This record gives sequence, C-alpha cells and structure tokens, in this order.
Amino acid sequence: MTCVSIGANLGMYPLQLAAWSGPKGIIYAFEPNPVTVEALFAHVRMNDLAERVRIVPVALGDRSGTATFYAAGVDGMSRLGNPNPALRETVPIQVSIETLDNFFAREQVSPDVLVADVEGFEAAVLRGGRGLFRSATPPITVVEMHPSAWVDTGIDRDRFAAILDELRLRIVPLSGQVDPMAEYGHVALEPASG
Repeated sequence: MTCVSIGANLGMYPLQLAAWSGPKGIIYAFEPNPVTVEALFAHVRMNDLAERVRIVPVALGDRSGTATFYAAGVDGMSRLGNPNPALRETVPIQVSIETLDNFFAREQVSPDVLVADVEGFEAAVLRGGRGLFRSATPPITVVEMHPSAWVDTGIDRDRFAAILDELRLRIVPLSGQVDPMAEYGHVALEPASG
C-alpha cells in the first residue's frame, strides 16, 4: 500500500503505517518543522525504513507557497498560522506549503491510506486534496480532529461541514466522541452514500 502521514512529527504514524503497509509499501511522511524532521529521519533510520518512508519537509494545505509555522522544539502541538496557546514559547519559521493534489499528481501516485494530525488545519488539508477525495478510489482516511483550534484557521463548524459535503465525505467517530465536529478525537472520513 501507499500511505500518507500528514503532520508526521517524530514518526509514530509513519512507523506504524510502514508495519501495516506490507514489505513493499511506501509511506510519505509530511512534516514542516525542521527540528522535528531531523528526529524523524533518525527514527526512520533506527527502524531500517529509509527505503520505504519518504520524508517530505513541507506542510500540506489548500494552496502552494509559504507560511509561518510556530514551532516549539519537536512538540507535536506546534502549528501553522498562529502560535498554539497551549505552548509556552514558540519560534516562527517560514515553511513551504504544498497541496495533496499537486504533490501526488507530480508523483503520479494514488495513496491508499491517509492519516492526518495537523493541529486545527484539517479543513485546509482536505481542500487541498479535492481531486484525491473525490476520485473513484479515495484513500482510507483517519483524521485527528482539533475543532477547538479551527477558529485560528478561519473555519467553523458550518464551513467544515460544507467542505465535507463538497468532498462527499461523512465523519465516523473513532474515539468515542458524541459530536466529532465539536470534540477532539480521531475520526474516519468515509465516502457519503447517495
């Protein structure tokens, strides 16, 4: 399988995806934080996965270009756009942004599985993958939802719901949420019926 980890951080998801994807599986690990990328490379090498895990040092969003990423060392709560108020000190870093559609069109690959943990930028990642998610064979998708951070990205519940409608996706809670568009947790995004 071809798998994607967006917001790969230190490698928990990429390493697990490598175990699940089979001996010839390829994992694309997107991580914009340069400090974290160094540690991610080290973890991939320690697990003898350098041939299969392709680290891509960019953020994914709804446009290509650059943006400010607020980093706190290797902390996984670092994020684009605005500093995370849960972090004491952050350092602004200019990072490159790419869209899922542009990247995978260039690679000429269709991912089978996608996992995203992007600290509130879920909507931007989804918008940047319109073609991918609306294709005949969209990837199995799991997203770590951060609705409390959406306000910092200009998204609210109604806008997120409109994006899901446009992409013909529905949310399936995976971590016990009653209202996954209001509560933190993992969800699957599945093709909506009808």
